[in-house]
Amino acid sequence: MLRQHFDFLPQAEMSIEVDPREIELDVLDHLRAEGFNRLSMGVQDFNKEVQRLVNREQDEAFIFALIERAKALGFNSTNIDLIYGLPKQTPESFAFTLERVVELNPDRLSVFNYAHLPSLFAAQRKIKDADLPDARQKLDILQQTIASLTDSGYQFIGMDHFARPDDELAVAQREGNLHRNFQGYTTQGRQRPAGAGRVGHQHAGGQLRAKPEGAEGVLSQR
Repeated sequence: MLRQHFDFLPQAEMSIEVDPREIELDVLDHLRAEGFNRLSMGVQDFNKEVQRLVNREQDEAFIFALIERAKALGFNSTNIDLIYGLPKQTPESFAFTLERVVELNPDRLSVFNYAHLPSLFAAQRKIKDADLPDARQKLDILQQTIASLTDSGYQFIGMDHFARPDDELAVAQREGNLHRNFQGYTTQGRQRPAGAGRVGHQHAGGQLRAKPEGAEGVLSQR
């Protein structure tokens, strides 16, 4: 549908996020054939107990196979999402996850802080407060993550992102050309996103527009 309404440049960045529990390996071939050249997947944690408690059990070997297949198909960039602050996580258990991720060797890593908001998300009501690491433990996990990944050759981009030194985000950071918008870090600071769909965002005329659920209009203006 997008190709019917827009012309894509040959060098366009086309990204897609996949759930390793919901995708077959050969789907990557079709995505690559359609022009997608950046792949991201949510792993969150490799610890089996943590996965069970957040209802996100997944096959570690299959995740490795997905990354290997993506690289073989010529995806320009692979990204893994992790989350710290999940139930039963400890610095020791998360160290195992970091070791596995370093073996995966993705081009980028996003390590997000878990926000426990059971009043907004029904699925989180099954998580016991007593199982969540406290603020001190979360800080320890974050500091350990930064130290472990930078020691393994990743460049700390900032806040929650890491990249290989030859990745364009890392290069842009070293050259002073890195930008951040509401979607994260980017090398395209002068570009204005155009959004489509229920959660689309667009920036035009000094306004950031979105469509919150049940509402129309401008989200913010500057």
